[in-house]
Amino acid sequence: MSAIFEKYASIYNAFYKDKDYKTELDLVFNYLGALELTRVLEFGSGTGSFTKFLDKKIFENSYNRLHLPNDKYVNMDSSNEFNCEIIAVEPSIHMLQIAKTLAYQNRLLFFNVSASDFVRIHSNLLPETQLVIALFHVFSYLKFSDLLILLSELVQNLKSGSFLCFDFWDRSAVKANQPRETTRITDDGFGNHIKRISKPTLVKVNEFEIIYDIEFSFFSEQAESSEAMFTESHKMHAFDAQHIKETLSKSLRLIADLDLTEGGKYEGKNYGRTLIFGRR
Repeated sequence: MSAIFEKYASIYNAFYKDKDYKTELDLVFNYLGALELTRVLEFGSGTGSFTKFLDKKIFENSYNRLHLPNDKYVNMDSSNEFNCEIIAVEPSIHMLQIAKTLAYQNRLLFFNVSASDFVRIHSNLLPETQLVIALFHVFSYLKFSDLLILLSELVQNLKSGSFLCFDFWDRSAVKANQPRETTRITDDGFGNHIKRISKPTLVKVNEFEIIYDIEFSFFSEQAESSEAMFTESHKMHAFDAQHIKETLSKSLRLIADLDLTEGGKYEGKNYGRTLIFGRR
């Protein structure tokens, strides 16, 4: 069995090529206001697909703030006025290697560590960070106790006026609609059809989290053999949102509780729940 996002990294983008990163990011930025960004920290940057849209969105916000509407648009790669630094943190070296091929990587700082290790080792970078963002269930790979420690360390180091945006599997939604085996087929971009079978196994249930092992098996539709090309097991944690909100609201202000897939307020239709907090 492969390590998490090892062989999967090479075909990850194929399975999410139709994901509407832009619309989801636009919704998040609607709650941030006219924020001047000079440093953004993204946990779980993966192959950089979302980072690309994040980079463009930050540039557009900066450009619109500095220029009149009828000014000529400038190329974001050549503009000297765009000085926001994006710190991309990704524990999978295989995902990070793909991200490093991005054309705009001159504005990125890559760190091949976990979110917890980054905060522990590089806490000095946090005070000048205006936005910490971790989407696509990155934090659901953490134990609940480890998540609370990470959030506590972020709160201690972020300055007033900064924002924290993250999503996770919602415990209530997972309890109400338990994960089931699913099959998905996609084109890898080279004419090959790849089938992914996801098999969930319940591991643990308590008042704060529900834990599932999700085994991903990948098959080539063109191969004569029926054996899987490779498998990966991902341990996913669904958290109690109310406990997280109560814990963070002691120091932060809850700004939004969203379902990015639905494009509005979270109502339990999907597992993914996004919270946006502002530093008091």
